[in-house]
Amino acid sequence: DADLKGFIAEGVQTIQNRRYALPAGVRYEQCVVDFALARAFEYTGDAEKFAAYNAKFEAELKAVPPHLEDSEYRNSIENGINNRDIVRDDVSVNRKRLLTNDTPFATKEAYVKLRTSLMFCMTSDKTRPCKVFAVTSAKPAEGKSIMASNIAISYAMLGKKTILIDADVRKPTMRKLWNISSNVGLCDFIARIKPLEMAKVADIPLWIVGAGTIPPNPSELLSSDRMKRFIEECSKVYDYVIIDTPPINTVADAQIISTFVDGMVLVARSGYTTADELKVAIEAVGRAGGNMCGVVMNGMNMKSMKYSYKYKYGKYGYGYGDGYSYGNPYDTKRSSSK
Repeated sequence: DADLKGFIAEGVQTIQNRRYALPAGVRYEQCVVDFALARAFEYTGDAEKFAAYNAKFEAELKAVPPHLEDSEYRNSIENGINNRDIVRDDVSVNRKRLLTNDTPFATKEAYVKLRTSLMFCMTSDKTRPCKVFAVTSAKPAEGKSIMASNIAISYAMLGKKTILIDADVRKPTMRKLWNISSNVGLCDFIARIKPLEMAKVADIPLWIVGAGTIPPNPSELLSSDRMKRFIEECSKVYDYVIIDTPPINTVADAQIISTFVDGMVLVARSGYTTADELKVAIEAVGRAGGNMCGVVMNGMNMKSMKYSYKYKYGKYGYGYGDGYSYGNPYDTKRSSSK
């Protein structure tokens, strides 16, 4: 039930963030809920319930009164009923959340602090600092994929050779987030279907591996020896390896990956993730024997905080990136390897 509520919240939040979130009747609200439920069941692999709720959604959509100001946009919704992106966060909005030289100083500094904290994290045996991190969340729509991307960018801006891997193979986001042209990725390589293809981000030493073809057996693929060897080889070639994984309370994939990475980073959204959900997620990492590096609180409303410290550093003109201009975070070039 908690997982389904997460999908519903994700769908509603996405609808509300876009132009067709105008005064609506009950039918319109039900339409949003039915669509979110349909995608939730699609995600969990329940084909029967997905078909039922998707059919209900189509019927509800046709019954929605044409109250939208932008009729052309409404038509695009009707033409995209089977497009998953309707319930995902708006890709263009998420791209603006990726770190660049134009990102506000306070946001960049928050990621610098996070990066610094992670650099001091040790492996479970306390023999060396962590360099392979898996990022997860308790449930969907908590911002883990953006968090994983920005952690990777932050390391790359420091001049560290970094690779970002999309292991959320049930609901991948990196390909569209980073505007990667190739649809070949992690799953194709692990399943020995095609050679590995990576996208190189312009101006900074960051490479991205998309999820590739969604497999029928994601847990088995991610727990394979070939997957473990791939991550091990990446740790030898790159300074840091950042892996985006599915919500840990939803499927077992994140727990599986936690067994062969140096540390886990758990993302929670302020006002959205409950204490019980967070506790269950932390316990799941512990049961798998994973090394919990910490919890990152996302979506904080700083204006509502009772105590806060506000400093203005603009006059000092601090540089950020050690010579990397990084003007266009979406400019990627494809490369491949066997």
